[in-house]
Parts: sequence; C-alpha cells; structure tokens
Amino acid sequence: MRSAAIEDAVHRQDGNPRALLGIFDALFDAFKAGVNDSSSFVHVLMEMGPEHPLGAASIDYMVKSRAQFARLAKEAGVPGEELFAQQCLVLLKGAVIAAVQRDWDEFDQARQMVAGLIEARLVVEDDAAAEP
Repeated sequence: MRSAAIEDAVHRQDGNPRALLGIFDALFDAFKAGVNDSSSFVHVLMEMGPEHPLGAASIDYMVKSRAQFARLAKEAGVPGEELFAQQCLVLLKGAVIAAVQRDWDEFDQARQMVAGLIEARLVVEDDAAAEP
C-alpha cells in the first residue's frame, strides 16, 4: 500500500468520514496504472511464512498500515477506529487479491463493504448522541 497516496486521497476530502474510502481509491489507482507493489506484502507472507524475515517484514508492514488506517479514522471522526482499521485491513487484503486477478467487481465490493462499515459506525454514533 502506498502510504503517501493513501494520505493524499483521504485528506483531499476535508475530514469527511467517507473520505476513508480513499484508502481503496489509492490502491485502485495504483493497480489500474499497473503498479503491483501494493500486493507484495500478501504474496511474500504467503510464500515465505510468518517466521521468515521477509514474512515478518510483511506482517510489520500490515501492522503499520492498520495503525495508519486507525489514525485516519480517528482524524475523520469515525468511532471505534481500532476495530474499523482491523476490519478495513481484512477487506483490503481480499481486495488486493481481487485486483491481482483484475476482478474489479470484487475489488469494488470490498470498497462498498468499507463504506457500509463507515455508515454503520456513524449511525451508531448518531443514535448514541440522540439518547437522553
């Protein structure tokens, strides 16, 4: 995943919680441009395993990505940012496989699921704020 591109894609939306979809937009743009380095972490981990130094580096990269997603979610006002980041990363891993297969429909389905996660968190937050 391209951290700077993700930051740019999310921050262009002025802090709107739905701007977190920029995570997927940045990855989509990279894959459409033929840049597959975003998928390396999944492939390396699968091929080398978690005990190999390269597999361990892939895990570390995913941990850093999850921390980035949590920070961006917190900045955007999405409640439960740690769980959101974990769920987003799970969906992103599937989206990476879909993108390698050039299955843009599956990739978009993962993006739509993240949109649903964002909406659900905002509804829960709105409901909590409305309770006396």
